[in-house]
Amino acid sequence: MKGGAKEKIVGILVVLATLLIGGSFWTGSIIAQEFESGIKRAAEHGFEIELMDYQRGIFGATAQTMVTFTLPTGEKIKIPFLHTVKHGPIPTLFVAGRIHSDPDLQEEQLAQITKAFDGNPFDGNPPPALDTTIGWGGNITTVAAVDKLLFRGKPDTGTARTFEFQNLRVTGGLSAKEETLDTEINVEAHKIIVGGETKDVIETPKLTILLENIDARSVKTVVQDMLKSTDDTVAEEPKEILKDIDEDKAALKKYVSAILLRRPVLSINNVYARWSEGVVTGNFRLVYVGDGNPDTLSDTSVSADLKLEMPRALVTRQLSSQVSEEIAEELEDGEENDVDIKKETSDEVNKQLAKMIQEGSLIEKGTTLTVDAHLSNGELTLNGKPHPIKDLLNLGLSVLPLDVLLDFGLLPF
Repeated sequence: MKGGAKEKIVGILVVLATLLIGGSFWTGSIIAQEFESGIKRAAEHGFEIELMDYQRGIFGATAQTMVTFTLPTGEKIKIPFLHTVKHGPIPTLFVAGRIHSDPDLQEEQLAQITKAFDGNPFDGNPPPALDTTIGWGGNITTVAAVDKLLFRGKPDTGTARTFEFQNLRVTGGLSAKEETLDTEINVEAHKIIVGGETKDVIETPKLTILLENIDARSVKTVVQDMLKSTDDTVAEEPKEILKDIDEDKAALKKYVSAILLRRPVLSINNVYARWSEGVVTGNFRLVYVGDGNPDTLSDTSVSADLKLEMPRALVTRQLSSQVSEEIAEELEDGEENDVDIKKETSDEVNKQLAKMIQEGSLIEKGTTLTVDAHLSNGELTLNGKPHPIKDLLNLGLSVLPLDVLLDFGLLPF
C-alpha cells in the first residue's frame, strides 16, 4: 500500500476517533447537566433527594445520591444510591446515555426496612437495581428487576396474608410532549404466591398501565403539595391551619381543572394471569371528556371501555369467600352448629351467578365468563345491552378479589 493511501486511512481513523471521543465528551456534558437538573426537578416536586458526588470521564461517569424514603410506619430512612453512567462511544450512536443505579443498603437501614415491613421484603437477596436509558428525544425508560419480593398484608383486614413475587420486573417509561407527559409502566412476574388460610399461586401475571395527556406543571405542583412536610404547621394556631386548608382547596381545584382540560387517559392493557382455575385476561380504558370543571364531574364526564374474561370456577371461588363471610357474620353465637354454612354458601353463590348471567351482566362461554362494557354520554352498554351503571359497580364488587385489594391498600375503606 502506498504511503499516501496509508496516510489517508490513518487520517480517517483519527477523524473517526476524534468524532467518537468528542461526541462522547459532548454527550457526557449533556448527561451530567440532565442528571443534576433531574435531581433539582425531583427536589422541586417534593422528593427528598440530594446529589452527593458526580465524577465525569470521557466515556462515562460515576455518581452518588442520597434519597429519603418514608416507610409505612411513618419513619424516614436515608438510602445512598451508587450510579454508573455510560455515554459513549456506542450509546452516543443509539441513545444519549445509560445509568445503572444500585441502592447501597447498610445493616442499620436494612433493619429499619425489615421492622417496617414486618420482615425482610428482599428475603435476603440484594435490593433491586435500576437501569435507566435516556433517549435523544428526552424519553426516559427505567427497569427494576428483583428475584424475590415479600409483603405482608394488613393484619386488621382479617387473616394475615403474605405476597411473594418471584422474578418481578417493572419497566417504566416517560415521554414529554410540549407541556404534557405520557407514562407507561409494564409489570410482569414469573409468579405471585399468596399465603393465608389457603395458598394461591398466580402464574406469569402481567399488565401495562398507560397515563396519557398529563399536564406536567399541574402534576408537579400537586405532588409537591402532597409530599410537603406538615412540620412547619405544628406550632400554628388552629385558625391559621384551617385558613391554609381552604386556600389549598382552592389551589387544588385550579390544578385539577388544568389537568382535566388536557383530557387525560388511563389505560390498563394486556392484563394476563394464570390461576389454578384458568386464565384471566382483560383491558380497560378511561377517558375524561368533560369541560374541565371539577365541580361538574358526573357519569357524562368520562367514557370507558372494559373487556374481561375469567374462569367461572375462579369467580365462583371469589364469590364463595365473600358469601361465606357474610353468612358467618349474620349468624348469632352458637348458631354455626345448626347451619350448614358450606351448603348455604353454595346455594347463594349459584343463585347470584345465575341472576347475573340471566340479566346479561355476565356472558357464559363454556367454562369462562366474559364482560364487555362501554360507557358513553352517561349510558352503559353491558354485553351489548343497555344497563344502569350500578349493575357494573355491583358486578365489580362481586367478582373482584376485594380482600387482596384491601391488603394492598388499594381501596379507600
